[in-house]
Amino acid sequence: MQKDRFKRGRGFTLIELMVTICIVLILVTLGAPSYTTWLEQTRLKNSAQQLRLFLRQAQLIALESDQPVFVHFFTQPDCATISHLPECPCYLPVCQLQHTQGRGIFTPHIRLAQATFSGVVSTSSGSARFAGGSGLASGGAGSVLLRAGQRDIRVILSPLGRTRSCTPQAAWPGVVAC
Repeated sequence: MQKDRFKRGRGFTLIELMVTICIVLILVTLGAPSYTTWLEQTRLKNSAQQLRLFLRQAQLIALESDQPVFVHFFTQPDCATISHLPECPCYLPVCQLQHTQGRGIFTPHIRLAQATFSGVVSTSSGSARFAGGSGLASGGAGSVLLRAGQRDIRVILSPLGRTRSCTPQAAWPGVVAC
């Protein structure tokens, strides 16, 4: 009677379990690179969107205060600040109206690679300028290049103060090529 109970074969053999685990491991190994690519793209898109909102906030401050507003970008450390002063480092809290800290724009994964404003390309700093009263990016139109791993995304500021995002590489879901 006891032999009959074991012959019914309820459960899995050790070999069946090992084969199943191997198949799952192979599928996870094949899917991991696409997951990391997706994660990198998502982080970059989110950072670009946050940066666009940050620039929009600077434009609104210029409109409301009727004074020129500057957005200063620095790569050491990666930061940006909104100020009424034409020169304002991120580490001086005295001249800051708003700061990027805690906004999720720059993270250990997302780096500020380049800031290009008024025709000046810089890998260390750059400034966008919004005119008081009109909010136009007069004398301060340009772009900021964000980098995560092998991917880049550029946030472009037009002379009218409008922003858009694109990638200098081949387009990927949700981001057009520049």
